[in-house]
Amino acid sequence: MAKKAKKGKGKKAKAAKPAMVTIRFKKAELERVREAAKQAGAKNVVMFAKAAVLEKTDAVLGSG
Repeated sequence: MAKKAKKGKGKKAKAAKPAMVTIRFKKAELERVREAAKQAGAKNVVMFAKAAVLEKTDAVLGSG
């Protein structure tokens, strides 16, 4: 006798993750970023760096 195929209940859709980019800074570069964030009065160095990278990208590519 042939076995009956199991009916799949369907796979649950995974939550969409945003696209990610990892940037690795050397020690000296990270110190420069920290110093710039400190001078700008930023509380979060990572968010400061992200904003700076996005700003530079927009300047190069042109926004929109």
